[in-house]
Amino acid sequence: YWQPVKEYPNFQYITGRQQKPGTFLSDSTYSEALDALVICCADAAILHQGLWLIAKRVWEPQPDWWVIGGRMRKAERIEQALRRNLQRELRLDIPEDRLQSIIGYYNQIWDTRAQEPTTNGSHVFSITTAVQLTDEEKASIRLNEEYVESQWVDPLQVIENADQFHPCLVQVARDILR
Repeated sequence: YWQPVKEYPNFQYITGRQQKPGTFLSDSTYSEALDALVICCADAAILHQGLWLIAKRVWEPQPDWWVIGGRMRKAERIEQALRRNLQRELRLDIPEDRLQSIIGYYNQIWDTRAQEPTTNGSHVFSITTAVQLTDEEKASIRLNEEYVESQWVDPLQVIENADQFHPCLVQVARDILR
């Protein structure tokens, strides 16, 4: 049974008392933030018996095959954000102690975004974690409205067909196999 061989350090520091959790901004305020800030995302390479789950998004900035995950909120640790994103996007409830295997960090500068003005683009910094599913968890996956379909692929298939996938997705496949 296959597992990633290299993990990145997962150092996180909370200084002082826990702050008030963050909330999502209104679309207009978030649009302004996208023009000024880098958005940090907690993403997952969902794995089961050597295969990787990729899903076809319907939303900008990447309405194509992509990883599962999304933005972090203020005062969230990576595992907390990832757990919330997996619950929202796949209806999976994975314990935080299984969400700590960081496989890579990815800097993505996009020329489009879902929020108006869509052509202003966005800048995302993604922390991607390998998440091994049990048979039961795999069987219980339910995509939310962000995705139209999903498929289980061998990461090597993404690498060998790199012209059909975003370069960042190809790099995630390489990092899964590393």
